[in-house]
Amino acid sequence: MPTLSSAEILLDVTRAFRQSIPAVNLLGRNFSQTGLKLNKQYTAHVAGVATTEAVTSTYAVTGNNARNLLSDIPVTVDKRFGTRLFWENLLAIQDNKFEYQEVIRAAGYSLAKTMVDDLLATARAEFFSQRTVIATADSDVDMLALVTSSMNNVGANPRGRVMFCNSAVASALAADSRLGSKDFAGQLQGEEGYRSWERVHGFRLIQEYPGLPSNNGTAVTGGAITATTDVYNKTTHGLVTGQRVILTSLTGGTGLTAGTAYFFIRTDANNGYFASTLANAIAGTRIDVTADASSVVLTPTENVTAFATDATGICFLAGPEDHAGQMALAESLGIPSVIAFDTVTDPESGITMSAVKFQDAGTGNLTWMPVLLWGKQAGRQAATNAIGSFTDYGGHIVSSS
Repeated sequence: MPTLSSAEILLDVTRAFRQSIPAVNLLGRNFSQTGLKLNKQYTAHVAGVATTEAVTSTYAVTGNNARNLLSDIPVTVDKRFGTRLFWENLLAIQDNKFEYQEVIRAAGYSLAKTMVDDLLATARAEFFSQRTVIATADSDVDMLALVTSSMNNVGANPRGRVMFCNSAVASALAADSRLGSKDFAGQLQGEEGYRSWERVHGFRLIQEYPGLPSNNGTAVTGGAITATTDVYNKTTHGLVTGQRVILTSLTGGTGLTAGTAYFFIRTDANNGYFASTLANAIAGTRIDVTADASSVVLTPTENVTAFATDATGICFLAGPEDHAGQMALAESLGIPSVIAFDTVTDPESGITMSAVKFQDAGTGNLTWMPVLLWGKQAGRQAATNAIGSFTDYGGHIVSSS
């Protein structure tokens, strides 16, 4: 019986990775074909827009330096994940083609979901200033129009936009006949359980993503505010400037209102202020608190229900491990090799992934693990950077409150 090699199986995993969450293919992606080192900074690139000029008597106008149209984005590769598979005999999986396909699909999906979860965790006020607040039940075509207009108004790239939405929003969208009817939008759900809409209302793809993080944090309790200085104090509060928080409760604190969203201004690990807007938080313009507050409870709250982005909003660099460096080190130390690696590139997407393979000592069991490293950069890149800086306007948060 013909059998698949480890490299061929790995190629199937890369394809499953690409196909399982199609929206990820529309993000600002840089796939490295050379090995990456964990916790090392690399430079990724995001394409810009060229300028045009009047051509009169000569073609030698100012022009665009093609290299300068690529913005350098510093990305630290800080994630390293793999899906470890155990087989008593790697080739025995060939006896059941359906089982093989399901195992490979699951491995590819698992890696893709882990990476997408990490990317979407950046849908927070610290990275993106643009937001539409709308009740989930009202998430219809009109909501899409609002988001599209908002992105247009700040100059987001009009092409290749994608939206991730949670299942509740997807259900609301599907209930709108302007989107769900084949007669209106030319859409049919098909056999896939996760709903998606292609080329509708300014988006290349709208994809249901049940795991979309709300990006809410854990309540910070036991804080206090001193009115004479407006300072909020809580030992090791863990908050950053620009973070969106809701004052869950407080005693006193005239000038602040419980249940209202504010933006934090961090001064140090134990102190900070509150601002009424993200712009004020970045500028350091705090709210005047005219009465002391005790028992202050605040909760980092984004309530994300959907996230829209063009190809620049989130940029990531992903690739295989630097196995050559590992093997060279082992050889230089005279350590015998008990592990082997394969690295392949999917010719269609450019995704390069590596696999680790070894036999468990004394058991005969085979272990085969596809591994992917990645790092990301999103929006303003740092919470204190100005609104509109870097790729801030490339992303747009949709939240329920």
